[in-house]
Amino acid sequence: MIVSADPDTGGYTQHYYDSRGVVRLYAMSLADGVWTLTREAPDFSPLDFRQRFTGTFSPDQNTISGAWETGPADGGQWEHDFALTYRRPADMTANAAAQAVRDLIEAGPYARAGCA
Repeated sequence: MIVSADPDTGGYTQHYYDSRGVVRLYAMSLADGVWTLTREAPDFSPLDFRQRFTGTFSPDQNTISGAWETGPADGGQWEHDFALTYRRPADMTANAAAQAVRDLIEAGPYARAGCA
């Protein structure tokens, strides 16, 4: 996964890819303790269905509880796909997590991809 920021809009794009060859772009936002990812347009693959993830941070910032939803490509109601919970390891403080992200950013894109 790669996340980029648009300096003009302040919005984010998440570039998702996996070992199955699935490649998708999601509009991403982080606001008021809620993380959202939405895919509603074709990108590297046709849009057979829309996708949306909404996750809420716990007050201590150690857990994100959320769910993925799918919907018809031409609009219509979102339907629950599956729930997902992210938990920060007990031995990782918020400062350590923030430092790990800063280290990745400073390393540059080629280092993150293992090309350095």
